Amino acid sequence: MPTSSNKDSVTINGTFFYTMQKAASLLNFKSVRSLSRLVNRRKIRYTRLMNRPLFEPKDIEDYIAAHTVQPKISFKRIVK
Repeated sequence: MPTSSNKDSVTINGTFFYTMQKAASLLNFKSVRSLSRLVNRRKIRYTRLMNRPLFEPKDIEDYIAAHTVQPKISFKRIVK
């Protein structure tokens, strides 16, 4: 299984993954522990490789999209 890695990411067989530290940073969490809780509660998609959770960029994008609040559309009645 060909791999390359640095502190922020891992590439395995051409598939790019973020580490816990980088994913927590991208999600603007104050600590890695916050992301670890989401992993333990299975609230975010991840891939477990080499006995650690890794995140594809799509996993991070999907989590952000799922937690994006859309504006409420309201139609105000105009009273004359």
